[in-house]
Amino acid sequence: MRNAEDTLPSTVTADARGQATIRSSSETEVTAVNATGFGRAKVIPGSALPVLIVLDGHCTQFEGTIEDQSAPAGRASIETVHFFPYGTSAPAAFSARIDDANRFQGCLPNGRYFADTELDEVGGGILFDVPSPSAIAYVGTRQSASQADAPNVGSPPATASDVARSLPANVGIVALGESTHGTAEYAVERARFTLELAKSKRVRFVLLEAGLGDTLALDRYVRTGTGDVHKAVAALQFWMWDTEEFVKGVELLRQYNKKRPARERIGFVGTDVQTTAGAVSYLLDDRSTSLSDAERTALSKVPDIDDSDWSTVSEVDKRLVDDALARLAKPRRINDTRALAAASIQSRLKLVGTGTGLNQMRVRDQLMADMAVRISDGGNQLSVVWAHMGHVARRYMFGQDTMGTILGSRLGPRYVVLAMLSVSGSARAWDADFKIGVIPHTLTDAPPYALERALAVESTEPSYVMFAQLSHEMQAWLSKLRYLRSIGGVYDPDGGFTLYDVGHAFDGVVVFRRTSSSTPTPTGIRKAKAQ
Repeated sequence: MRNAEDTLPSTVTADARGQATIRSSSETEVTAVNATGFGRAKVIPGSALPVLIVLDGHCTQFEGTIEDQSAPAGRASIETVHFFPYGTSAPAAFSARIDDANRFQGCLPNGRYFADTELDEVGGGILFDVPSPSAIAYVGTRQSASQADAPNVGSPPATASDVARSLPANVGIVALGESTHGTAEYAVERARFTLELAKSKRVRFVLLEAGLGDTLALDRYVRTGTGDVHKAVAALQFWMWDTEEFVKGVELLRQYNKKRPARERIGFVGTDVQTTAGAVSYLLDDRSTSLSDAERTALSKVPDIDDSDWSTVSEVDKRLVDDALARLAKPRRINDTRALAAASIQSRLKLVGTGTGLNQMRVRDQLMADMAVRISDGGNQLSVVWAHMGHVARRYMFGQDTMGTILGSRLGPRYVVLAMLSVSGSARAWDADFKIGVIPHTLTDAPPYALERALAVESTEPSYVMFAQLSHEMQAWLSKLRYLRSIGGVYDPDGGFTLYDVGHAFDGVVVFRRTSSSTPTPTGIRKAKAQ
């Protein structure tokens, strides 16, 4: 949903010639729209004004439909859809009417756009390209519809053990997506669930939202006990993992591994593609890695490279790096660490130049999914993902593919995703202005229409709820866009409640009545830099 200051002016419908007559008692700006374009004009009090639609002549036709979840039976309640240039804060490039069959059409220059409905409403929105290979389709709803309370039917209580045993025998990847990064209870519960899953199925890996090379020391510790767990956790570089609760979860897996032969132990592998230093160091130090002196020199320039750094590397060195990584990324066997390290560096270099914001997130999630599929051998080696739910959800309101979208399309029902939610409590995150650091914040109580509030039960233990086990009334409620709390690394003073296409995004949830802030280790403290 766009910010209030970005709202469009009042909208009227233009005729087929692209004209509209507007009268106003005060000076205002008006947008006139029809099926083929839009135009703006400033209206002077008391005037009558024809508004001419001006449309770029070099445009490509497109069409689409909207599922209006708030419409009365047989009638549309959302009248207009707007199209914004993707990745910019520019005003709408085009607007189109939605007809009685919930269809729209228009014409835009080739490029990427974000479609959304009128801005006093709440809509799923969607990213699309022009030309579009197929009709555009997305979901929209009005505020009143999205804030409807859940039916008064209780959710059946379940435990981690119940859910773990109920999952398909051939499940390939199970994702536990946290709604807030800095929550103590989530870190421990993920480890407990992973161990419950291991009782009935052979779990091979925890796929962590961290760089592959940065997880090597942690993997070595949890499998063999070698090294210092706190140093291994600090090497992950992310404050949300560098907590005492995460260390406790690691120790639970370490105790499990002590009693198992090496081939049955659970390890940690990073799927994120934001860092490369650990992977580069591994390749340079690994005695089995065959590199020429020139390749070694070129590869040493890659650690944690960003856009500006990569632009200073010579074309000769770039080719040396690309050729070496292409050779090393070919696996000699399943879970070849050398090949995985090379693949993770390749992924990071693909992320360079993608900019910031949604586009970078889209590419990052695609690369994370590729790494997850590669590590798990296409889901043949059961893995559990620990990451933010925005990554692992199959569908999110922006309409772009997430890591979970891609895993769901590749694995089908063999991909299972649960969201970890809290009705109230506190969580650590950066303060909104980045002036203090990562600190505890009080979470506003979830409103009655929020998913976590609707599915919570009175218990000090987390409640596992699988959507397929709910009543028909609850499943119907879940089929609409619903609010839930989603806070990543930065605290949202408004509570962080956002719309998700819940029924398609998740298979179930883990709901806590109350949670608390995670406890940073001495290396996990983050403070804002002095201004």
